[in-house]
Amino acid sequence: MRRFRKVARHLGTCGPAPQAVWSSPLARAWQTAEILAGEADWPAPRELAALEPDADPAGVVAFLRGQGGRARVAVVGHEPGLSELLALLLSGRTDGVGLELKKGGAALVRCERGVRAGGGELLWLLPPRVVSGVED
Repeated sequence: MRRFRKVARHLGTCGPAPQAVWSSPLARAWQTAEILAGEADWPAPRELAALEPDADPAGVVAFLRGQGGRARVAVVGHEPGLSELLALLLSGRTDGVGLELKKGGAALVRCERGVRAGGGELLWLLPPRVVSGVED
């Protein structure tokens, strides 16, 4: 948690804050989302069961599509679900892209024409080790 606080502070400087943060209700993901709220000055997390381990990433895509008016949304969850969600957004298939999010990692995906499978563009992928050299 101490190391992730540093990652969260860095994420707070990576552009506009999300308008909503959706998190798995499980303890570790929820703690991570709370750290983002405190250290990155992001909104307080809201629970999304579709982010629980072993949930189908298509459920997250469907939920986000239904959010409509929110231009910037953050999700906090578990592996391999988050990597599968990334792959689904980028390629249309959960196994379509070989990306892996490490604990404390983050990715920024732009969905120019709305949230849909295969409609995303990866802008950056940040492994937590990249932040290790960032000054406090």
